[in-house]
Amino acid sequence: PSMGKTAFLEELILRDALFLLGGKYYLNPGDSGWQTGKPPVKLIVIACNTATAYGKHKIEEMLSQTGIPVKVTGVIDAGVKGALSCFGKEESGTVAVMATAGTVASCGYASGFHHHREMLGYTGEFDIIQQAGYGIAEAIDEEPGFIDRQATRVREQYQGPSFRNPDWQISRELLPVYNFNTEGNALLLEKEGDEWNNIQLNSAENYVRYHLVHLCEQLKNKQVTKPLKSLVLGCTHYPFHVSVFRSVLQELRELKSNGEFVSRHLLGDSITLVDPAVNTAMEVHGWLRENGLLNSSQTVSPGQFYI
Repeated sequence: PSMGKTAFLEELILRDALFLLGGKYYLNPGDSGWQTGKPPVKLIVIACNTATAYGKHKIEEMLSQTGIPVKVTGVIDAGVKGALSCFGKEESGTVAVMATAGTVASCGYASGFHHHREMLGYTGEFDIIQQAGYGIAEAIDEEPGFIDRQATRVREQYQGPSFRNPDWQISRELLPVYNFNTEGNALLLEKEGDEWNNIQLNSAENYVRYHLVHLCEQLKNKQVTKPLKSLVLGCTHYPFHVSVFRSVLQELRELKSNGEFVSRHLLGDSITLVDPAVNTAMEVHGWLRENGLLNSSQTVSPGQFYI
């Protein structure tokens, strides 16, 4: 999305859907002829937040026009429902979504909250805060532009937050709040005299710390009236580090300055971390059962996996 290629993204998503619905496949890359006999699917899960935001409605339009009775579910609606389930029907509160920059730009979660809040009968007022987790997924994937386990000094090819990145700047004033992990080479530092000249994040944990601090800054600047109660981990990579999210949030809640809690009025005492994958699995199971498509036999056929 940041490169203005959402039409190409939608094309790829539709091609994937057509592949799943058809019976042809290639056994090896570069094969001139295809194989047949791949069973068509009875349900499609879009297991990516960005692809859900930009492509779910496109697949549904295609299925509607062709009359193919296949259910499509995505992780965004499931994540929204999971976040709303933390609230009473008349309760007001604050929900945050941390996702990739592409998912945040789509406003898929924001529109999803407004739609499901009304559809499910929630009458309270909600503040929806979105934080683009730039670099977290890339660090987990160990993309060299964002992390290099072997690096011992600042790198030219680094693309993550730093003092010098105008879009994703590390704030000198917030350095005590970030409390970056400095063990090993988790943080790459460059000093000039007695002053730090540059800082580069070099661990997934430090990316999470950076973005949770800036999420708190958003909560503060937007003057939310209710503390954060639910945080949606709106990228399928993030739950791999759910323990880091949980511990850093607790750390920020306990943070003091001049004897006063800095963020306690912004962060609830028990923030639910929503993994949309869990809610998606529950939704899939329920739909298959209700429509008589759940495999109720005691035997499980061998799985088939296609890339």
